[in-house]
Amino acid sequence: MSLTYHRLGYLQRGYIPRLFIHGKHRRYGFGIQVLEDCGETLENGWHPGTKKLARIALAKIHEGGVLHRDISLRNINYDLQNTLFPLRIVDLGEATLDTELVTGEAMQPELKQLEELRPIA
Repeated sequence: MSLTYHRLGYLQRGYIPRLFIHGKHRRYGFGIQVLEDCGETLENGWHPGTKKLARIALAKIHEGGVLHRDISLRNINYDLQNTLFPLRIVDLGEATLDTELVTGEAMQPELKQLEELRPIA
């Protein structure tokens, strides 16, 4: 996952969370990462204008050569206090940089999935 954050470093603080630190214990295999707080998830529904912001953020991730592969409302955060970049797409754990998988053809279903997201309730 740190490779994904490295590839998308120019989007940190804008469209994805800022990665402060990451590491992995060589012997036991567990890892840790510390990311910035990006507000609340959109699980309860879209705020006005957030779907457009989410489309822009996902398009920027795609332009960086990354396919998210886990688009859901729980992975889209919104922070009312942040007036410059209020929306972040989080949880890049399933993301891929594989150039055979990251194609325009693969990006279209992800964008469609974003459009079809509905709140839990």
